[in-house]
Amino acid sequence: MPQPVLTTAEVKAMVMEQLNVSKVAYGTFDGSPLWKDDFIDDCIFQGDIDVVKCISRAPGHPRRDEYGLDLSVINTPGVRVLLSGSNHHFGEPVSVYITRNDDLVVEGKTAPAQKITEWLLDKASYGGDDCVDGYYSCKDSHFIFSGKTALVRVLQVAPHTLSDTGLYAPFENKITVYRLAMAELLKKDPGRKQDAADFRTDADKDLAMIMGVDAKMTPSIEAYNQSR
Repeated sequence: MPQPVLTTAEVKAMVMEQLNVSKVAYGTFDGSPLWKDDFIDDCIFQGDIDVVKCISRAPGHPRRDEYGLDLSVINTPGVRVLLSGSNHHFGEPVSVYITRNDDLVVEGKTAPAQKITEWLLDKASYGGDDCVDGYYSCKDSHFIFSGKTALVRVLQVAPHTLSDTGLYAPFENKITVYRLAMAELLKKDPGRKQDAADFRTDADKDLAMIMGVDAKMTPSIEAYNQSR
């Protein structure tokens, strides 16, 4: 069955209620001077993107490939190129398919960039195309491969605009987007700093679970990233 879409309005209704600016009806905004409408949207959108970032960094996540983007075919073997096509892709490629010089398409295997350069400068000494083709290296978004062409798939997310009615995170992560937004919004209220910290702690546990980290052993997502 199709996956339900998480809407901005759904999360915003929860946020408004928690901020106590829904005095008229659930999910409405009564013009609080502390939290402007656009700022609330911005915090929701940022929480949404933070969830997607964690999914993109979690190999094996069942929803991960939904954020994939196939870049333009690369046809410059042996030349380091900066991966482009999206200014919002995260980390290393999720898949690389290389067309060898014999036109066989294979899944790319990783090798040091310097080795690939050496092999291509003197193919005969390393067994020719049959032995050399099908390798790639990607570091800091700089990509090099051996073969004829390469098709690279990366994970990406586009920036939000204030007119967006839908979010990118899966519907099942609705509570996490809400908690991330609340953690940021409540920092503006001097009397609710502890509430902001509590929301952030709960959000960090959610993000750790998305990434497959033991939330009991890792107090925050920042600590996990520092340990990588």
